[in-house]
Amino acid sequence: MPIQSRYRHTLVVKRMAPVGIGGAETVGGANTTLTADVAVGSSAITVASAASVAPGDWLRVGDADEREVRQVAPGGVAGLIVTLTAALMLAHDTGDVVRELDDDGLPLLDDYNQPVFAPTTVASVPGLIQPRSAREVALTSQGGAVIGSHVGYCDPTSALTTDAWIELLSPADMAGRYDILSRPDAAGLSHHLELALQAVT
Repeated sequence: MPIQSRYRHTLVVKRMAPVGIGGAETVGGANTTLTADVAVGSSAITVASAASVAPGDWLRVGDADEREVRQVAPGGVAGLIVTLTAALMLAHDTGDVVRELDDDGLPLLDDYNQPVFAPTTVASVPGLIQPRSAREVALTSQGGAVIGSHVGYCDPTSALTTDAWIELLSPADMAGRYDILSRPDAAGLSHHLELALQAVT
């Protein structure tokens, strides 16, 4: 039985990425407004029209001192609700502009002239996460290996590297963050990855 038949989770892959200040506006790209206030820390916005918005697009939310640039998440357009790959750091009001940009432009710099980083969603893939047995962890640890508290399975994707982590939203008893310790190609067959994961509390 292929491992894919056992996938029952959605693995949201995240990593830290620099926050951009935006490039040029895209000619003929999305040009709309917010239809609901957006709180600090939100990664979803509601717009008047999402007709020209697609996953992977770069959007500028707000103008002047409230300008933020974010990318539309994979599968991030549902009706008039647009989900972004990273949370917004400012509050935005109903009526604020939302415009498509050609790219993320130059990085946003802090007071020390260093790039500002934010947790960013880079992929959302089907998979499976399950806890390792206490016996398995103990036996492997005795051999000097560190294998983590959980094991994950998913199809090969370049987004899964050890500088990334997985967020699981459901089921509730497993929801949380899982750091990726390693991502070996299972049996060298290139048909799925077997991830060594560490649950982060």
